[in-house]
Amino acid sequence: MHTTPPSNVREKSDSGYVIEHYRRVQRAARGFDGVGYAMRLLRFLAPAKLTVAVRASSRDLQSERGRAWDRGADEHWATLAIPPSAGREEIAEAVLALTGRAGEPMLFETLMHLPEPD
Repeated sequence: MHTTPPSNVREKSDSGYVIEHYRRVQRAARGFDGVGYAMRLLRFLAPAKLTVAVRASSRDLQSERGRAWDRGADEHWATLAIPPSAGREEIAEAVLALTGRAGEPMLFETLMHLPEPD
């Protein structure tokens, strides 16, 4: 069963800039490519009007999101930093939150069962 980690911290400014910090809840399997997994989830979700940069991190899973003022009122940018210890559930939660689709259990389950690339 899926539960949201209780230790997420969210910071939001008046300008719409949001930073989310996720506490590590699980350990990823050795050799798991968290950055590649996040990219697959983003390709599957194809968020409209959101540009996301995904990078490796040496510490906690962290996401940031803000408005892309130079590209229009509804355009946003986001970054997602993924440590080697981040697991599938943790990454899927972060990606869903970035895309504004957190709290959709069926979508979460779909993401958890996406086939591995060939």
